[in-house]
Amino acid sequence: MSNSISNNIPKVVILQSLLVAFYADMKCINWTITYGYSSVNVEAGYMSILYPGVILMSLIFAMIGKNNISKRLSITCIIIVSILLLFYIATLSFIGPPKIGISMFLVMVIASLLLPNIIRVNARIMIKGIMFFPFFAIFRQNRVFASVSSWQEVLSMETSYAFLVPIIATIGYLFFYFKEENSVQRKLTLLLSTINMVYFFQIVQYGSRGPILSVLLFLVVLYVIKTSQKGISVRHSSLFLVIIGAIMLVFTFSTSIPFVNEALNTIGLNVHALDKIIRLSEEGDITNGREVINSITWSGIIESPFFGHGLDRFDANTGLLYPHNFILQILYDGGVLLLLVLMVPVIVCSTRILRTCSKDEYAVFVILMFSSVPGALFSGDMWGVAGLWLFFGFILSRYFVIEEDKYSY
Repeated sequence: MSNSISNNIPKVVILQSLLVAFYADMKCINWTITYGYSSVNVEAGYMSILYPGVILMSLIFAMIGKNNISKRLSITCIIIVSILLLFYIATLSFIGPPKIGISMFLVMVIASLLLPNIIRVNARIMIKGIMFFPFFAIFRQNRVFASVSSWQEVLSMETSYAFLVPIIATIGYLFFYFKEENSVQRKLTLLLSTINMVYFFQIVQYGSRGPILSVLLFLVVLYVIKTSQKGISVRHSSLFLVIIGAIMLVFTFSTSIPFVNEALNTIGLNVHALDKIIRLSEEGDITNGREVINSITWSGIIESPFFGHGLDRFDANTGLLYPHNFILQILYDGGVLLLLVLMVPVIVCSTRILRTCSKDEYAVFVILMFSSVPGALFSGDMWGVAGLWLFFGFILSRYFVIEEDKYSY
């Protein structure tokens, strides 16, 4: 294969790759338009139009590309989608209205699951598209990354996680594909990488802890796991060093974090996440209230362990927004039944992918994973995280990523 992306890629695949990239970037695009360029401060107003638009265009291109959608759809995915819809309808009919409306549920969850099963993408184009689409936020940094608090310079958690997606894509692209590019492509890649690293610097200074941790974990995985024509394997020496480093960090946490924070402050770099960790440690609750939320969530799970309390009813039942952990949220909403229906196929299919995946499939896997899963494990409401369901949809699909040198479209 040549150093540049193959010229034999069908135009439909290129368009679908860019559409998925746009879909993955939707939250940071919406945030940029709403707060960076609009004088009307209406959050999610643009997103409600853009998401269905991308889905509709994806379906059109899937049909133009002569995809036999019925054959592409994974039976497992169809079953999961059907059960999720039944849970939503049953909740609405017999318990009460879910917090997420039906239109957003169809767009954020159902469509995200189905998209990877009905269209096909080129990994490099998709990942580079994710790097590209938020570029225009650089011209409105003072508004997009403006302080959201009158008493403290902090970025909202939503902003931090929204811009985590192009940041993870940038790191992944540089790791997997930069060496294969020609000089012209490298110039564009370096320009986009610089822009996205500026966004990352904003998050490091003023953002939440979760996105920074996601980036660090992503770098660790790239360091420990190596890819080859036979799939992936572990660099045991690298893993050993990571384990030793993690153990040292655990035992020196109380002294190392303040030391690092003070060292950064001396060079004029204030990291809000470190300040928050130190403050919460002194207050005795580094989880920032998540222990209380977890306790309430577990109490609800024990009350109805098999069928749960209905889809997205945590807010109505407890007065709290969501459990801040998608595994606990599945158990609370749908009990063991929903957990088995959703997570067993995801785990089984993930094992299959990682055992036999190509470099392109692995690149898409880890980029989608680290841009969505860590946030959903610690902060996000799973029913509103389209990236998480897009990741699940990719795992359940056998045809999403096309090898550049094996086109049979």
